[in-house]
Amino acid sequence: MILKPNANVLISGCGGGFDFFCGSPIGLELEKQGHKVVYSSLTFSNLGCVVRPIRVSDGVVLVDENSRSSDGYFPEKVFCDWYKRAYGKSGCSRSSLI
Repeated sequence: MILKPNANVLISGCGGGFDFFCGSPIGLELEKQGHKVVYSSLTFSNLGCVVRPIRVSDGVVLVDENSRSSDGYFPEKVFCDWYKRAYGKSGCSRSSLI
């Protein structure tokens, strides 16, 4: 498949946690090529435990390296922390409540 220049691309997971990490090498390469990549996850994280959530729409929360949760299971936050450390910029993802 050939993408148009500066295409918008969604990398998403729906397997219960860290599966969307597997799409990150593709996403990172597409970012290098100038595409806008958004990472998302149909999460098993308890989004009700997110402290001061930024709600994008019903059942969708924006997660970035500044997000906090009172629950210990939060792979989307782990991804954002890693992305910020590795690339020096925000790796926001969108998490959908199931």
